[in-house]
Amino acid sequence: MTSLMKTNPAPQRKPLCYICHTACPASTMKKLKGNHMNHFREIAEDQRMERTPDGDRVEAIDPAVDRLCLSCYSAVSNLIENQNSHQELEFNVLLQTSHTQCCICHTQQQISLIQWPARVDVFIKREIFIPEGSRLCKDHMGEDGKLLSFLVQGLQGQRRTIKLSPIEIQRWFSVLRTNAIRNQAPDYNDENTIADNHFFTITSLSKDQFRNLQGIPDEFLKAIFHYSTRQAVSLAVNKVRESLMRAFVRTNLGPDSMTRQQFIHRHVSDFANQLYNPNPEKPQAILCIDGTYIEIATSSNFRIARQSYCMHKSYHLVKPIMIVAPDGYIFDVHGPYFSDSKNNDAKILIDELQRDIRGFGQWIQEGDIVIVDYGYRESIPTLQRLGIRAKIPNIVRGRATRDQLPTEEANNNRLITKSRWVVEARNGHLKSVFKFFIMNICNH
Repeated sequence: MTSLMKTNPAPQRKPLCYICHTACPASTMKKLKGNHMNHFREIAEDQRMERTPDGDRVEAIDPAVDRLCLSCYSAVSNLIENQNSHQELEFNVLLQTSHTQCCICHTQQQISLIQWPARVDVFIKREIFIPEGSRLCKDHMGEDGKLLSFLVQGLQGQRRTIKLSPIEIQRWFSVLRTNAIRNQAPDYNDENTIADNHFFTITSLSKDQFRNLQGIPDEFLKAIFHYSTRQAVSLAVNKVRESLMRAFVRTNLGPDSMTRQQFIHRHVSDFANQLYNPNPEKPQAILCIDGTYIEIATSSNFRIARQSYCMHKSYHLVKPIMIVAPDGYIFDVHGPYFSDSKNNDAKILIDELQRDIRGFGQWIQEGDIVIVDYGYRESIPTLQRLGIRAKIPNIVRGRATRDQLPTEEANNNRLITKSRWVVEARNGHLKSVFKFFIMNICNH
């Protein structure tokens, strides 16, 4: 006799929520079957993707199997409800709107919906909002589907409140952003952001040629920055120059940029102080001063043409004066001055000290040292009267041309030449960095 034994069935596994993977009783979970749940399933898949680590694959919903827990189902339902809720916004809305006739001529023949590009075009140009569903006839529509340009200028709008869904608002933002990116002008501050072929189309130059360009015509700036006239470009450039001179140059160049003690501490080398200062325990300001030449075009003004012509170089020049520290730091730049005989180096330095150009006469004090070339010989009495020590090369004077300088004077000349080299090097360095100063500068 066999005895029948009852076996308990294995416990049934609880289904997992598609989004949060929580195990819940099947009776409490929501199914996702039916075509009416298509949008619901899309939102659920988006929520699952947000919870999935980057790189992991997300399975699409199987309506016959996958379910949602009550918490996730409620969260997705709230998202859909928020998407369908309309927001009241105030716009300048087109007056002649209609769903059954053309908004321009009110005909009901051959009309079609005004598409997104046309609505965006009107909003950008006139800030007039065309509601969705408005119609337009083919006579007032261009080949691109937009309103004809002359009609856009005549549209009338009225401020009123309209309702937009979150999806519509999001779409407007997306379309406006895409349009802004498409119409964005190139960044002319950085040539690397412009493609090589576009750069050549705009400038007729390669990027290497453009970097070596000595100047940009006003007409070119007018076209790029959309100025109304060439005179407006010149005025803007002049304003920029004045602003730089007022706010930038004075705080980075010249006596206002640092005190005399700061200059001595930072830029007077121990070598120069020991070499030229008779009392090295008390450091003094040491300056190397020299002029350089910048070639300019012949001016149509006779007086300026005469004053800018240099007999020594045999062409038209202007002359900036460089004031450099022994370590090569450019302390100040004076000028530019004309290059005729009335503006030799010595006369320029005397004038700067007497008229206190940019505060230089007050900044430099008794006991300070200036290192200059022989072209400044006429300024030596003025420097000595102010108590400024001048280091200037010696020359063979009053002797036969075959004679040489004494050993002490020759060595002194070598020391001065070595120290003055820094100002000559700075003049050349500026012209190698800023190609504008190398070529003939147009002055009109």
